[in-house]
Amino acid sequence: EKLSTQAQTLKRYLRKDYVTKLTVNSLGHAVHDPCISHCLRHAFGD
Repeated sequence: EKLSTQAQTLKRYLRKDYVTKLTVNSLGHAVHDPCISHCLRHAFGD
């Protein structure tokens, strides 16, 4: 149950918020964003 809820939360974040926070540089590489890293790292309770 808990894992399912966490997976749904991560899915919702990736669908709605991730795109607005993702930054790509002129070479086409994703720029590190501590907010994204924090959210993904803690999405499953780690």
